[in-house]
Order: sequence, then structure tokens, then C-alpha cells
Amino acid sequence: MSIATEVEWQEAEPCQQPDAQQEAEVDPLSIPENVFPVPQGQHSYTLSAEHIFPSIAQANLWFIRGGIVHEVEHDIKGARLLPLVKERAVSGLEEFARSCGRRIARFETVTKGDKTYPVWRTATMPTQSMDILMQSNAARQLLPRIRQLVACPVIVERPDNRTETLAAGYHSHGGGTYITAGQMPPEVPLNAALDALLNLHADFLFSSPSDKSRTIAAALSPALKMGGFIPDDFPMHVAEAVESQSGKDYLQKLHSRIYNERPAGIAPSKGGVGSLDETLSKALISGRPFICFSNFRGKLESAILESAIRGQGSIECRALRTSATVDCTPFIWQLSTNGAEFTRDLANRAIVTRIRKQPASYVFTEYPEGDLMSHVQSNQPFYLGCVFSILREWVACGKPKTADTRHDFRGWTQTLDWIVQKIFQLPPLLDGHQEQQSRTANPALQWLRDVANVIIGKPHAGRAFSAVEFADLCEEEDIPLPGRPGSTEEPKFRIGKTLGKLFKEGQVVDENTSRLTADGIAITREVFEEYNPKRQETITRQRYFFAKGEA
Repeated sequence: MSIATEVEWQEAEPCQQPDAQQEAEVDPLSIPENVFPVPQGQHSYTLSAEHIFPSIAQANLWFIRGGIVHEVEHDIKGARLLPLVKERAVSGLEEFARSCGRRIARFETVTKGDKTYPVWRTATMPTQSMDILMQSNAARQLLPRIRQLVACPVIVERPDNRTETLAAGYHSHGGGTYITAGQMPPEVPLNAALDALLNLHADFLFSSPSDKSRTIAAALSPALKMGGFIPDDFPMHVAEAVESQSGKDYLQKLHSRIYNERPAGIAPSKGGVGSLDETLSKALISGRPFICFSNFRGKLESAILESAIRGQGSIECRALRTSATVDCTPFIWQLSTNGAEFTRDLANRAIVTRIRKQPASYVFTEYPEGDLMSHVQSNQPFYLGCVFSILREWVACGKPKTADTRHDFRGWTQTLDWIVQKIFQLPPLLDGHQEQQSRTANPALQWLRDVANVIIGKPHAGRAFSAVEFADLCEEEDIPLPGRPGSTEEPKFRIGKTLGKLFKEGQVVDENTSRLTADGIAITREVFEEYNPKRQETITRQRYFFAKGEA
């Protein structure tokens, strides 16, 4: 066997038998088009990177995100972004080379007799070399940027109040948008789109008309974010219910299905491996647009979450064996709960929708495909087309807004307020919302909400309650007592102190009567004098009345 056969000999281009005169003219820096060069000797890392990454960039194989090379991985749950590790990059480069008729090779010279031949010998890219190549300036400059990963077509704005729908594939829109799947939606007439989206929510029982407005806004919000229509922060959609099986979690999953997505679920835990921030970091690194805290209970407190919702640039995310700098602006935040407790900052970053449980006798709409979720999944392109029809109308009108200033995220709220009022003919977006925000950040008011909903839902309504009866009711309904956990103070005193603080800031009706509202339930406190024969003195007491309706 000849030495040329042993080393998989291939002539340096142009393919001619070299002689002694030609040997001096061979340029070792001239790399054949069908070769991905291994860095060594005169073939520097920079030279190799500049030869390899243009082909990878053209194929949209790898992307730059937060200064790090990422790949898009597809599995049964859909597509996700992963920081590319050097070992996987080596095998990925080999597979790509085979697919496009190229090979990984290193430059060598082979001596046969009195002549020396230049050859490109097939080789494996060393993992350490691959690691350096991925950190090169060539990789960061030549590979396409990626900012958001979506599984459906995206509607974007064009000049002169026009729109365009982007199909599957990579687009430079919005700093890099990779649409991994999804059929192009049909163009749905505006009236048909309005009817379809309203009917989609017809089986949900909302606490107030404006809760319905906020739900419609939440359904449209992902398209606005994906398309980059609002250069402002988007709030977290909070679906809140009193009873289980009210449909809060179902509603948010339904919204994600319109966009051919399944949310990345966040299961809360405290501290250590698998903590809330670590789980949240993992979801952010994956790049899937919908992130949902499903059936969340207790106190929600996360610096990463508050910064991410605020959209303040990029966040350094760290999960098990993975880390990346992530731009948080593309994500859609959801949370379903029966009464989570927020920090004040987080409450200010939320838009709350209250949902009630339908009566047992209620008959839900039936569809040929089965339930509502199956219907939406089977007709996903149509419902996406309905959303796009609404946005096209808004853009054609010049992207107007209202002047409502009752929320910190005014770019989003003023835009959606105009859409729900003028296009859907629904009530104002933020009516009654400030009270809900305040309550979610007030543990005492959240406790009173739970008590009030139990009382309103039973024959108790209409009669007076004392602090002692509140304590009995909390024990009966398994409602945690207000105040410091683990306190040994007698329940009626804990409850009395909590009620005293709440009504101190309530609405004063007269010198003996004050009132406040919790979740649409008016709670009235009356102060009265009562003679105590046992103590032989007059004692000041309080009694509380509950009734549906705002204070």
C-alpha cells in the first residue's frame, strides 16, 4: 500500500502532479472549498474560523445569542435553544460537512522519494480547537443573531400602515427570529375574526366585564410581542380563581395553542438544586416564548423574574451544567393561581384576570374535534389568522392608543385598551384593576379575599360576623391565618389585628362605619357599644358584613 493511500492523499488545488518547481509555489494558506480546516501551523484559528463559519451561517445551523453559539434542538416537546458545547459542536460539524459534500481535514506534506506533496488529510476536529473556534470573532460576526424562537408565522409591520406575515425559517426581524414550524394562517375578515375570538372565550365566567377585556388582551399580546409592535414592557398575565377547576390554567394553555406553543412550566420550590430561579433560568435559556407558573401557591418572590418581566436588557441565567446571557424581552409570562402573594414590584408588573367557576348545571360548548382545546389545536392556523386580522385593523388605523395611565406598563395597556374598546366593543381594560394589583401584593387582603369568597358562596351572606367567627371559619375551610407564620398568638387576636390594619385604610362611611373591597366583595365594618353583664361595663365591639359589589 502506498503512503498516499495510507494518509487518504488528496492533491492541493489545482489538482496537478507537482514537480520540484511547483512545490515552491504551493500556498499552504490556500484552502480548498470542500475542506473545513483544522487549525494548526500556518492555519490559524482565525483563518479556520473565517473559512468554516460562513457556510454554517448560510445554512442557519448555529446562531449567536448573548455572545455564545447556540443550536436549535427539536424534540417531542418542540424546539428549544441550547448553548452549544464543544463536544456536540464537533459531531455537528462532521454531520454538516457530510451533508454538504465537505470534509474536515488538516494540511500536511508527504514525502515520496525525493519529492514532497501537499495533502489535505481527513481528520477529526479536536474538541479544544472547536471550543476556541466557537469563541472567535469570526463566529460572533458571521453567525446569524437569534433573539426569539417561535413555532408559528409572525406578523410584522411594514411601511405605510401595512403588515407582512413571516413564514417558517430564519428572519433577521427583531434581532433574529427563527420560526420553527406552523402553517401560514388564512386572511380572516375582521367581523369573522371578532366573532371567533369572542366565542373562544364564551364558556369562561369572568368576575367582571373588564376581566374579559383583559383576557382578550392577553390572547392578542403574544402576536404583538413576536412582531415587535410595542417597544415597551409587557405585563405578566395572571389568571386568578377562587375555586379549583375554574378554568384559569386551561385558559392560558388555550392562548398558547393559538400560537402552536406549549408553555415551559415552572414548578416552584425553595432553595438548592431545582430552586425557582434555577428552573426559571433553564426556561429562559431554552428560548421557548411562553413561560407559565401553573397553579402557583404562596409567595412569589424572584429577582430574576422581576427583572425579566421588566425587560431590562439581558440577564445572566445559570442552570445545571448550562449558563447563558439571555435577552428577556421576547418572553410571554403567565401565572395561574387561587391566591398567590406577590411583591409590590411584581404586582405592578402584572395584569390580573379573575375567573369564576361555572355552575354545575352549565353546559359547555361541544365541537366536532372534542373539547375546546382540541378544537383550537385542530384549527390553529385559523385562530392565528383571526389574531392577525385584529392587528392588521389596528395597524391600518395608525396604531392608536388611549390615554389611560392606571398601569405602569403604559405602552402595552394603552394599546390593548384601544383595541378591546374600539375593535371588540368591550369595556375599558383597567376598570377595577388597581384594586386587584393592590390585593395581590397585600397578604392580609388576600386572606380577607379568601374568607369573603367562602362567606359569599354559602348561606352566611347577609349576617354579621365577629373576629371569633372568622377564626372558626378559617379552621373549617383550611384557610391559613393571617400574620406571622408559626405565631402562638390566639387566632381571634391575630385576626382582630389584621382587620384593624386593613380597615384603617378603608373607606370611611361615618364615624362608626368603614368599608373596603376584596375581589369585588364589599366588606363593611360597624363599630358599636355593647354592655357586658359579666364584666359590668360597656365594651366596644366590631361586626362585619359581606355583600357582592364594589364598595
